[in-house]
Amino acid sequence: MDTDKQGKEIKPDLSIAEIPPLPANEAIEELSDVAIRILAGAEIFQRQHFNPRLVRLKLGGIEQIIHIDDFEIAKWAADTIFRERISTARLELMLKSLPYMLECRKWIHTLLSNYYNEKLNKIRVIFLRGDNAGCGYWRMKLPADFLKDSENNLSVHISDVEVSFERLVQYDVIVVQRIFDFEQYYILEMLKEAGKKIIYEIDDDVFNIEGHNPAASVYNRFDSQLCIRHCLILADLVIITSERLAHALDIPNKSFIYPNSLDWDMLFATKAKNNTRKRKRIFWSGSNTHNQDFMECIGSLVRIFEERDDVELMLMGSCPNVVRESLSNYMDRIFYIPGMHTEGYFNYLRTMVDADIGIIPLQNTIFNHSKSICKGLEYTVARLPIIASGFPPYTDVYDNNKNAILCQNDEEWYQAIITLLENNEMREEMIRNARKMAAEKFNLRKNATKLGDVISHLGSDLLTARNEQKSRSSVSHEVVQAV
Repeated sequence: MDTDKQGKEIKPDLSIAEIPPLPANEAIEELSDVAIRILAGAEIFQRQHFNPRLVRLKLGGIEQIIHIDDFEIAKWAADTIFRERISTARLELMLKSLPYMLECRKWIHTLLSNYYNEKLNKIRVIFLRGDNAGCGYWRMKLPADFLKDSENNLSVHISDVEVSFERLVQYDVIVVQRIFDFEQYYILEMLKEAGKKIIYEIDDDVFNIEGHNPAASVYNRFDSQLCIRHCLILADLVIITSERLAHALDIPNKSFIYPNSLDWDMLFATKAKNNTRKRKRIFWSGSNTHNQDFMECIGSLVRIFEERDDVELMLMGSCPNVVRESLSNYMDRIFYIPGMHTEGYFNYLRTMVDADIGIIPLQNTIFNHSKSICKGLEYTVARLPIIASGFPPYTDVYDNNKNAILCQNDEEWYQAIITLLENNEMREEMIRNARKMAAEKFNLRKNATKLGDVISHLGSDLLTARNEQKSRSSVSHEVVQAV
């Protein structure tokens, strides 16, 4: 227990606490105790400390913090034993009788042992998120959560923390995201030597980041670039977003294309547009990495704001400097909404965004050509028709004037914005076409299933070897017993 200078206990900041799920060899004993505490009436605090990945339990003045995945397993065990063995009439007996409580723990222990033994007969996979922002959500959390809940031969875990070699070596397949630090690389190297399969996930052409991009300070360093090259060589498989990125990274023979994908049955917008709004509204969302990209359309925006007073701009995430400077005379018609956690952002897109069109300006650069179209998919979630720069990656995916309007100069941007703002039928048709395309090509259920099949194939030899070793150990034990 940590204490301050006055000797008072220093409680951890739960909003940033990093506690990964327990590995199977530790979970059975630990979660047996957690399940007993749940049955004994522990107070459960969930989503009350701004960290949806953790749960806090409190019983008899003793607090415990565990990962939400572990809590769900312990809760399931407690509910099962209560329903099948204890019932309300015997709960009081359990609370008063130590022998009976120990008996209940034994039942829970057996239940969890069977649960984890079944999981251990599957290929053990862990997804290590590179961040808790968009990349970690799109590329790791969404497919991992889907595979975890699907019928397959994978036992899937996801963690957003740095995990030690001792824990990672218990898995068969380790999926890592955008590692650029040699300290982490050396752990991967040891895992590879221990016979584990390494999958490296990367969604950007990190070797061609422009100097004005804030990410350049990290990824343009010599040691970062060298480490990424080593990771690409070491990995058994590299997950990327597109064929174009595979060629940019020079890994065509070991790449697997997993497009950024969503569950369209769950996410399509549910909120109707506001027909009483006095002004037409243009929407854009993004981080501070897009300041230069706005140069693609800023001239047309200035022209529209000068000509019309019935148009406004809604910015979410950041307000690029070029917008502040070029539209400084019209700040009363520019609304800014701070960024939010990715999962909350998707809920906001689905239920709260009220705008007429969404714009995606991108400069015609090598780096941008290999990006994904996630912003286009986000706008489709919000039921917004898309106007985007007429360069890759959007020209690789969208059909001009069918499911998006693609522009290459100020005049085309100006005409596209005016046309869509004035034509409600065209907006609705483009939204329908964009959703149909997204549901076909960027479907989480379909694409994550393919990813799961590839991971299953990659780790199948390790599962076979483990089962053979278990079989030999069982035969040896029977021989010893017979003697």
